[in-house]
Amino acid sequence: KTAKDFCVQVPVGTIVRHRVNSGQFTSEGRRIWLPQFRYQFLRSDDTYVVANGGIGGVGPQSFRKGDGRKGTPGERVKLELELRLLNDCSFVGMPNAGKTSLLAALSRAHTRIGPEEYSTTRPHVGVISFRDRVEIRLCDLPGLKHGAHADKDMGRRILRHTYRSRVLAFVVDVARGERPETDVLEEVEMLRKEACSYDPLNHEKPWLVVGTKCDSLHRDALFHLDSLYFRLRARHGREVPVVGTSARFGLGLTRLVQTIRSLLYPDQLEQVHRVQAAMLDDRLPGVLHERFTGELPSLGP
Repeated sequence: KTAKDFCVQVPVGTIVRHRVNSGQFTSEGRRIWLPQFRYQFLRSDDTYVVANGGIGGVGPQSFRKGDGRKGTPGERVKLELELRLLNDCSFVGMPNAGKTSLLAALSRAHTRIGPEEYSTTRPHVGVISFRDRVEIRLCDLPGLKHGAHADKDMGRRILRHTYRSRVLAFVVDVARGERPETDVLEEVEMLRKEACSYDPLNHEKPWLVVGTKCDSLHRDALFHLDSLYFRLRARHGREVPVVGTSARFGLGLTRLVQTIRSLLYPDQLEQVHRVQAAMLDDRLPGVLHERFTGELPSLGP
């Protein structure tokens, strides 16, 4: 009756589903519960009542006969919570492609950057703020492998964060040397196929390709980057944005941010800070030499 509400705080982007009994059983005799969508938290101050408490009882001293009234039990529900992070652009790529280093170079999100595979164990979100108060959220996803859309243990848990993304950025390592083991174009097509196989809505989203480690000129990074651009244009029949970057030296980061913004807001102009011109000096220059007082040379004989 007078107990306080029990509140559970969840991050923004959480989806609440009720597990409803379907009335069917598995071969082992277990019940089959089906999830039903109830609510999703899209703002920081959202609240949702999952279950209502029962009516409180009345003590025996409140009645003349001395008998009390028992309280009614509250509701009991089975919940299923799923987190899908709010972001504008997701970095999708293979392990050790340079996604975390790229996010750390673009924003203030600093996480552990390791040389081993799968050093990023969970998604991280960084924010880019522009001069005209436009903010873009970038999401660094853990590495993907072939068949990730069917992998329930890790692949689908990673790809579910692309549900709210409006732009997909496929990050590939273009520093592969003269004889690479895998082709850059086939890696990009594999990543896009995995994202579209998990969610067909990803096929309609704009996308771009980000080439990392372009400072490794001794490993033919620029050759693979140029080859990727022309091969993508020949395969898809249109201009696919391909941006070469280097998170170590900050190369191509400005162009990458401008490309992502143009894909997110194609009809919005970006404000450019212009340098104020100096005042015009209309004063005549002074005499550079003294007046000539000698005789002029004669042109005659």
